[in-house]
Amino acid sequence: MLRTSTPLISQPLHIWSRSTLAFNHFPSHQSRKLVTFTPGEKQQLFACEGRFLYNEKQQLAGRHVEFDTDAVQLIASSVVNADCTVFVSLAEGAFNKLYKLGFDNGQEVVLRIPFPIAGPSHLVTASEVATMEFMREALGAPVPRVLDWSSNPKDNAVGSGFILMEKVAGERFATQWRTNFHEEKANQLKENLMDRFCELQARCADLAFSQIGSLYFKEDVDEELQNRPLFADSVVIDEQLLKASHKYRVGPVASRLWWRGESARMKLDRGPWPDVTSYFRAAILSEMAFIQSPYAARAPFRRPPFHSVDEHFRLLDNCLKILPFLLPPAKFCSPTIWHPDMTEVNIMTGPNFELTGLVDWQHSIIAPYFQQHTSIPEAFRYTAGDLLPMIDFEDPDYKSQELYRNHMRRVAIRRAYDEMAKDVNPKRPQYSALPRIIQSWAPLPDLVLRTWSDGIATLRGIFAATSQQWSDISDKSFPVVLSSTDEDKYIDEFVKADAYFDNCEELRARIGCEGDGHVPSASYEDFKRLLADEEKLWVEDEEGGPFPYRDGMWSYYLN
Repeated sequence: MLRTSTPLISQPLHIWSRSTLAFNHFPSHQSRKLVTFTPGEKQQLFACEGRFLYNEKQQLAGRHVEFDTDAVQLIASSVVNADCTVFVSLAEGAFNKLYKLGFDNGQEVVLRIPFPIAGPSHLVTASEVATMEFMREALGAPVPRVLDWSSNPKDNAVGSGFILMEKVAGERFATQWRTNFHEEKANQLKENLMDRFCELQARCADLAFSQIGSLYFKEDVDEELQNRPLFADSVVIDEQLLKASHKYRVGPVASRLWWRGESARMKLDRGPWPDVTSYFRAAILSEMAFIQSPYAARAPFRRPPFHSVDEHFRLLDNCLKILPFLLPPAKFCSPTIWHPDMTEVNIMTGPNFELTGLVDWQHSIIAPYFQQHTSIPEAFRYTAGDLLPMIDFEDPDYKSQELYRNHMRRVAIRRAYDEMAKDVNPKRPQYSALPRIIQSWAPLPDLVLRTWSDGIATLRGIFAATSQQWSDISDKSFPVVLSSTDEDKYIDEFVKADAYFDNCEELRARIGCEGDGHVPSASYEDFKRLLADEEKLWVEDEEGGPFPYRDGMWSYYLN
């Protein structure tokens, strides 16, 4: 997710495919004019945009990358056949930073540099590039064209993994719906954005791959994986898919969830997997291996309350026992591809809500249909209760309030998506009709791979609810001995943990920072004073846990 941006209009570019210009020398381009930087300007270029209210040293270190700005410009200049005249920061996300490069022929490109906390450089970058190219070439998705890239900092002159790509036209949907959407534009929203978006999602939902993992170019995976087919036997191959079947392969999962912290050093089963059972089982066994490793004892930034290794292990072992009963019918389990973070900042639209681009494919995975396509994309998700409590209906002119206008816009956006999606994704309502307890286990890898860092209260609560609702999914006895006392204890823990999380979220909203404590640099001291005032009012017994914005406390991105 990006924090800031400046929308630009893309122009035609000279396209390169996996260029060798990324590697070490530029024999015919040393005469290119370059944008130069003083040491201070370079540090500003590399620096994280903003400050952090807690764990700042570690937060900044995980987001700091230095690279050779001259080498990047030489590569980009060769791609567009022009001299670089502009090199500025464009936007920053949790796992990467974007730069704008402009040239004396009027062209512009975007440079994407992954942060250290994004995960293994080769897997993260190689998979992202392959996914983008597959989506654009095989499925016709409006995805930026990659101009040059390198996934290995040791093998290029830049000193970092990087992606050079074309700049997508339009503005973020997050900006467009707030500034450009009114009742008269409803049809344009449906026809220009939702129709194309839902059609693309439906094609992704129907395209079954042979395995679960992440997508790579064939030459970027092990030889044994190169010999496996790309698609499931059921797929009807057209000309574009035939080309793709020779060009791409499914490899290890590139999602950061599987490569966090010191667990990245461990040899674990990270795919690809032939089916959902293997995928879910690997997640459980990976976390069991980690909590028994020396790394677990020194893992920082964990969320309280803490439980023993034995308690963690017992819960995960019980998950293995009930796993065979938790999977939905096979028709919901096909391995499918989709965007990993479909928020309103990753959808680009034109002035009439034309879909001009889908950006930020980092950490994409090929995962079961029920994980990828059964929920409403976050960009279009809305519950009336999100804004209604803040609207002053006592004001006779309440309809002029920006909150009310935003409420009506979000209702219209959600309705437009629902109307367009219902015809092209008929399996979604079928999945929604399954027992709720089955659906609650859909994000199992997310649940189990973060138990040591995030605690086991949530997983225990789901486990207890599963025990209570077992008759909804099986006529066999519950495969785990769980007393009513244990059930009550687990649910009580879950309720208390959920309340603590809600209180932390309310605190974050009052302070006005992002979830990781990120704030603008210019107002950092003001935020710190506000934080100190809030800490004085925080009563641990009443709030359900310790004050969250202290150094050493839980951090989603650091643990």
